[in-house]
Amino acid sequence: MSKNSEELAARLADVFPAYKFTVMLSEEGENILGRLDDAWIESALRPLLLLHERIEVVLSCRDVEPMSNPAELQKPFEHVYEDGAEVGVITAQSRTDVPLERIMMAVPTAELVGKPANFKMELNTSKLAALVAKTYTKVYHAAPLTLDVYRQYRNTHGRGRKPQVLPAMTRAGEAGGDLNSKTMWIAMHWAESGGAEAWAWEQARIAKAAGFNLIFTFDRCAPQRQLNLASSMSRFVYLIDQAVPRRNWPALVTEIMATHRPGRIHIHHSIFAYSMIPLVKSLYPGVRIEDSTHISEHRGGGFVSASIGARAYVDLHHVISPQLQRLYREGGVDSENVVYRPLTTFTSDQAQPRPVELPTNRPLRLGFLGRLSPQKRPVLFVALAAYLNKRYPGQFEFVMQGDGELEEIVSKQIRRMRLDAAIERRPWGPVADFFDDIDVLVITSENEGLTLTTIEADAAGVLVVSTDVGSQQTVIARGALLPREPIAFFKAARHLFPRLVSDAEFVRRLATEQRSRLDSLRSLESATTFFENHYAQIMRELDAQESREAK
Repeated sequence: MSKNSEELAARLADVFPAYKFTVMLSEEGENILGRLDDAWIESALRPLLLLHERIEVVLSCRDVEPMSNPAELQKPFEHVYEDGAEVGVITAQSRTDVPLERIMMAVPTAELVGKPANFKMELNTSKLAALVAKTYTKVYHAAPLTLDVYRQYRNTHGRGRKPQVLPAMTRAGEAGGDLNSKTMWIAMHWAESGGAEAWAWEQARIAKAAGFNLIFTFDRCAPQRQLNLASSMSRFVYLIDQAVPRRNWPALVTEIMATHRPGRIHIHHSIFAYSMIPLVKSLYPGVRIEDSTHISEHRGGGFVSASIGARAYVDLHHVISPQLQRLYREGGVDSENVVYRPLTTFTSDQAQPRPVELPTNRPLRLGFLGRLSPQKRPVLFVALAAYLNKRYPGQFEFVMQGDGELEEIVSKQIRRMRLDAAIERRPWGPVADFFDDIDVLVITSENEGLTLTTIEADAAGVLVVSTDVGSQQTVIARGALLPREPIAFFKAARHLFPRLVSDAEFVRRLATEQRSRLDSLRSLESATTFFENHYAQIMRELDAQESREAK
């Protein structure tokens, strides 16, 4: 389905009536925008229209992941048409007596939206960074497992990279005034699939059902494949990193707050929000800020580090594991401001979990489920499959479900190791069907929080083997935990997986311990129940306040 220039201009004029639009799209541009959610281009333009009254936006397509914000790359605007990536121009103006701002916007190709394409680093912030990125990409394609060995050594022994947080900017003398107490700003990393994102959508759903009016921001340049979930809950969705440079973040957040005046902010792994809340609090001291964190990254602390660093401004920290709860306390956060509530009720069937029983009359089916990304390390699963298939022929079968930026690298690795007939590849599909078809879920991630797939797998009667990362030790049997580093991983895997086939008593102990750990987790109040009650109480208080003010 294509979307021609006249149709898009008319739609944009309806959404933003203060602006006059002209649109010119190439045939490829029409194809790309036709594949995107209807609200995609509106959401990418919305932050720009808060900042500018007269703009010319050049649409520059990206066919690789990770995507990069053109504003942060070293490419002079006057040379934007040299590589043929530009597929359209949108001009918008509410005034003609102000200078024209020329801006580049990153949009995904139709192929990238439909199915993730090739992996390529795009660190063009300097000539050296671009050279390193090019070399890194070539090595990843040629020898992904070898590069992963280096990456894990660097992650373990290298210096941590601190999150990019902008200095707070304050405006003395500007009072915030009244806030919209029933408006909530939900700040997310991106609109893509993942465990953290699954909880973010659930939290948004709970807030919407409780009666809050929502706005969304996403601060990572990406295809935004799940943007429809946000646009189904709110008219006001902001894709920030498709075109807005970081130097404009303070001005943008000031405009967002002035336009919507949200009384509450909930942060889900958003560096934009973490870096801007000092400014928000200086302008609107009464705003209530809460966050949810999932993952403790082994280099630099990542989002957890940013969250703890913002502890003076965050009123409530929600964490999903006891390990994270401990990190916050060690980081100086008041224990009363940290709430541990696991994600146990919205990702799986609430019926009685099925018993874990491995087969004795057929090959053991090992499964990989997740995005084909560097964090999930699908190349490690493929290497494991190659070893087991060669060393124990006919005793194991393999299923991989998911797609992502490492699609081509994984496919090359499978062909190189002659595993085309041994590994069944599946695109994204019903998780329940996947678990019905496997016996053991293998989590090869280099980093996690507490994986939702583990909870789902256990409920489906699937044994879980996982790298010992994040809070996986909370839910995985000790004998089923494997080291994160690739070499140590294989040393342990060579002993573990043959025992899953030959040692029934060992399997029974693993299954019993796994179920015990998950039952303990399920016995706790869930994040869903906590926030349902939390928001219900807030709404009762707000309704009572409105009633008093009306008298």
